[in-house]
Amino acid sequence: MVTPKRLLMAATVLTAVATAPPLGAQEKPDWQALDRVMADGLDSAQTWRQRWSLFFAGSAVFSALSSAGADTDADEYDGRVRAITSTLGLLDTIIKAPPHLSAYRRHHAIDRDAPGALADARRNARALAQAEQSRTGWRGRLGSLIVNGGAYHAIAEEDGRHDDALQVALTGMLVNEIKLWTFPRTMSESSVIGIGQAAVEVETDVYLTANGIGAHLRF
Repeated sequence: MVTPKRLLMAATVLTAVATAPPLGAQEKPDWQALDRVMADGLDSAQTWRQRWSLFFAGSAVFSALSSAGADTDADEYDGRVRAITSTLGLLDTIIKAPPHLSAYRRHHAIDRDAPGALADARRNARALAQAEQSRTGWRGRLGSLIVNGGAYHAIAEEDGRHDDALQVALTGMLVNEIKLWTFPRTMSESSVIGIGQAAVEVETDVYLTANGIGAHLRF
């Protein structure tokens, strides 16, 4: 005999089965988090690349025009040197694309129905984070050091003006530091971290009190 209690238990089980998400949907939050960070990284990288390309292009044109209209030979020479260094900066920005573009393509090329697809996506995300750190490390400063060192040599040794040479070189190094400081670090600074086989999004709140600095982490 079917009792009301058994009917209630059966209805509860059927309801739980009917409302449970499918197996593939259990990974959906992980994919959503990675999709969002990849999209943010792509947008930031494209914006960064476009703005710095415009900056170097404008600087190269302005320096060339300043050199052409200079009143002294020294100003004309400095203008030509700045035009060359700005052009090199423009070429570097255009040719050396941010790693977010290729990482975004690899991410969306993954077959999400294939075994281990989510693990591949997380490996791609970790590779992007490492690439971001590499681009903002010493490798990102080596090219600028060579270019601005050449600018210093051109003005100081070939034109005999060490103070002006130092000013041009330090200005170029400062511009490169700002360029690296504004470089997108979407993945390396992302709140999406790996825990076991899942990607967990963490929300952080940092606060300052009279007793020190504290932080709240919300999973």
